[in-house]
Amino acid sequence: MTRTRIAILLSALTLTCATTLCVVASVFADDQQLSDAKPIAGQWRGYVTTPAGTAPLDLTIKEDGSYTIVIYIRPPLNISGAIFEFVDGKAHYKHSDGKTTGKWTLFVDAKGGRVLKGATDDGRNSGEYSPR
Repeated sequence: MTRTRIAILLSALTLTCATTLCVVASVFADDQQLSDAKPIAGQWRGYVTTPAGTAPLDLTIKEDGSYTIVIYIRPPLNISGAIFEFVDGKAHYKHSDGKTTGKWTLFVDAKGGRVLKGATDDGRNSGEYSPR
């Protein structure tokens, strides 16, 4: 193989790798630093995964940090609670049962699409939600 041919192949490979990295970077979302509930206030729809399985849910967060959740199991489960602090850009919440706590993180992709991801502090439950 000639040096010119090798140079062309290396240039093509470099361009392909650079293009792939740009596409991959644009698909993944960056987490947004939260300091109050306003950026996540509104209605969200998604799912929760627990040791018992996965179920759809609706989440409504108010600007004051209070929230309600409806998990669509039989019968539907209604949960309420409040965000009690913001640490390291994440919203820390506590359900009204006083026992369940967790964190929500807001992710925004290159096209402005928002995804809210959450997990309980004990690691048993997690979820992902999109704006309704």
